[in-house]
Parts: sequence; C-alpha cells; structure tokens
Amino acid sequence: MNGILTRTQLNRPGRLTRLTLLVSLALFLMIVFLVPAIQARMTPYNQDDVVAAIEDQYGIHITMLAMTAGGGVIDFRFQIVDPEKANNYMHGPYEDLPALVVEHNGTRIDPRPHTHHVNYEFGRTYYALYRNPGGVVKAGTRVTIILGNLQLKHIVVR
Repeated sequence: MNGILTRTQLNRPGRLTRLTLLVSLALFLMIVFLVPAIQARMTPYNQDDVVAAIEDQYGIHITMLAMTAGGGVIDFRFQIVDPEKANNYMHGPYEDLPALVVEHNGTRIDPRPHTHHVNYEFGRTYYALYRNPGGVVKAGTRVTIILGNLQLKHIVVR
C-alpha cells in the first residue's frame, strides 16, 4: 500500500477515538452521579441539623411562620437563644436577614429595611413582618427560610 487509507479504514474508529469516547463517558457519569452526592454531604440535609446550626450561628430559634392581616402579611416569629448573636445578626444589614422563598414558584420575599433597634433578650419571642407580594403565600404554602448559607426547607405557613 502506498500510504493511502481505504474507505473501510477511514470509517473504523481508532484507538485514540475510542479512548476519547471512554474518558468523555466516564467524566459525564462522574458529573451526573458524584457531584450531587458531594453537594449533599456539604450542606446539612437533616432539618434538625439546620435548626441547630441556625441557633448556634445566629442565636435565634424560629417558632412560627403564619399569615396575618387578611393574608397580606407573613408573620415570622423567633425566640432568642443567644442574645449577643441575635443582636449582631438581627441588627446587621437588612439584606442579610432571613429571606423567604416560596417553593412552588421560586418567589423570593426579602425583609423590609428596619429603622428600629431592639435589645433582644434571652427566652423572649419576637416577630418580623414580611410583605406577601401578589398574595403568593397562603396558609398551607411551603416555603424555604434562608439565613446566610443555611436553608430551612419545607416550612408550612399557618
């Protein structure tokens, strides 16, 4: 043969092509199966772990999420378990305060800027009121409460 490949030789994948396909398949399978497993280990999946982390990091224990004012306002209640942490967190920038995400449509409800200062005391229960834009939240709606990098999921609004 004079160095010219026949049609049959051109249609057959070579070793390099097979190796490339095999490596690509292995990478794809790793991404599909391993990445979610790694992410699941990185974030707490147990609600009790999240509640404990919120108490430890922010000094508050969330006690209730309910509709009020004829469905126009969401009442967020929390009890103080560490006054120093709670004061530091709750008096920080309002963008860092707990946000609510409606699970069925992804609507994010951010807190309103606060203009008052409360000296939080151990064991007392306090509240924050959130607007209910367009009435997206109703009694029975499931929401996720986001505090920094922590997410308390599937909270049913009363």
